[in-house]
Amino acid sequence: MMNHKLPLSAMTLTAALLLSGCGSGDESAGAASSDPSASPSASEQAQAPETSAAVAESLTEAVDSATDVTEITEDNDPNDLIGRPNGYTAAAVIDDEGGKSGQDLGIDSGATVEQWDSKSDAQERSDYIQEIQKEGGGLLGSEWNHVHEGFLLRVSGELKPSVADEYEAAFNELF
Repeated sequence: MMNHKLPLSAMTLTAALLLSGCGSGDESAGAASSDPSASPSASEQAQAPETSAAVAESLTEAVDSATDVTEITEDNDPNDLIGRPNGYTAAAVIDDEGGKSGQDLGIDSGATVEQWDSKSDAQERSDYIQEIQKEGGGLLGSEWNHVHEGFLLRVSGELKPSVADEYEAAFNELF
């Protein structure tokens, strides 16, 4: 095993160079952040919503035909999946003028946002729903599904495609 020793002067020079970049006297470090044309840091950029209810509220503000949001709880969950093993952690239903509002808290109201532990869990749920609808030959309805992070946006196939496109665009803007 070789013993690598730097002379004291080399270590002193290395330390001096490292410390010189950390000093508050470095004027170039502050210049970029005070420039209004500089791009914002990650902390200054808009943060993606953290809950299904927040996502649903944002979508309701962005989509003209969306009228109301109802947060799903373990007492009103039509799928009995909230908080259960292999279920979503939170969900919200969006009533849409083109949907069947007021009938129940399902996809027929317009759209739903499900929050899963991971993106892969949300994608699995989307794939499962699409497979069931495909096997049902249209008898089980249809819907558009979009996944970002751990969120699954489900838009009822009863809505016009142009409205579904509005939901998709607004959802994509959030992430």
